[in-house]
Amino acid sequence: MTHSTSGEKQVTRGGNMTFVKAGLQHKDIVFEWLDKSHVKEFWDNSPEHAQDILSFMKGRQEDSQYYNGIFDYWVGFFEGVPYCLCMTSEVVVDSDIPEAWVPHISQTGKTFSIDFMIGNEAYLGKGFAAPTLKEFTQFICQEVEPDVDTFIIDPAENNPRAKHVYATAGFEIVDEFTREKGHFQGLKHFLMVKRIYPAPVLVPATLDDYSKIQNMARFYVYDMSRFCGWECPEDGLYECFDSKQYFMEEDRHPFLVRVGEELAGFVMINTYGTSEDVDWNVAQFFILAKFQGKGTGEQVAFKVFDKYKGVWECSVIPQNVGAIRFWQKTIETYTNGNFAKGNFTKKIKTVTYPRVVWRFESN
Repeated sequence: MTHSTSGEKQVTRGGNMTFVKAGLQHKDIVFEWLDKSHVKEFWDNSPEHAQDILSFMKGRQEDSQYYNGIFDYWVGFFEGVPYCLCMTSEVVVDSDIPEAWVPHISQTGKTFSIDFMIGNEAYLGKGFAAPTLKEFTQFICQEVEPDVDTFIIDPAENNPRAKHVYATAGFEIVDEFTREKGHFQGLKHFLMVKRIYPAPVLVPATLDDYSKIQNMARFYVYDMSRFCGWECPEDGLYECFDSKQYFMEEDRHPFLVRVGEELAGFVMINTYGTSEDVDWNVAQFFILAKFQGKGTGEQVAFKVFDKYKGVWECSVIPQNVGAIRFWQKTIETYTNGNFAKGNFTKKIKTVTYPRVVWRFESN
């Protein structure tokens, strides 16, 4: 770990959450939080840690005995009201870190450890924990250190609720280990990692990409089988649709999805809806498992909707409940969030076979 010396930063998230480097102006409220019973239960409340926070607030004018002063501290505000304290440190291989951490340090960017506590009791039990972590990691990446692509957090086994909160914020359990020293010595910890991926890119597919899409489509069918109950074929290969027509007809548009240099899925658009006034239809949409649950699918869908303006339809067979959840949330966000509002409908239609159909406008 190494100490970051970046200057004070602040960012506003939708007018709600802001984060600033902890300074002496925050001393009273932060130390009031440290004395709260709900904070003492899971936070390292040792005198050495408290002294390190104060040293940071004073600008690190003296050496710290707490992990050699490697941590930065940030106060979080919601609509101008202080409610949480976050701490970060850059993680490097040759620092004094648990051995279990080493394989998960980024090879492509920087890795930050992270921890936080909600000190303001008015914000406990109100669903603030996971959104705070999501917003704070974005803040670090966008406003403090753009080279960060990996975050590590390690809740102790005596704090089981934290695992769920961190998972909701995009962290995944990758290992377990026992602390060999420090305030939590002897306690088992869950090592959780959050990777920050580049924004997905839509790449128009050509006939040369046909085999790539066909190969990925088998995984597409496999993913659907968990909801639809389809049996695995005897040869072990799931059957999939033939996408060749998408490379031969002008009113069909195939795309590869890439995240950085990696293939991440595919999208196929056509002009055939359940009624004649439909301009565009999401025919096939697939994101590889590695990138699912990380916002990649939603970003890809938004890019597609923005690219082709007009009346859209998207349909899913009723058994595919995972896809229904995804499209319901994605289309609601697109039509009612920071985009022009359009007509939004959802209904069951039988066109060849029963389908859940969403209809909306992109303009």
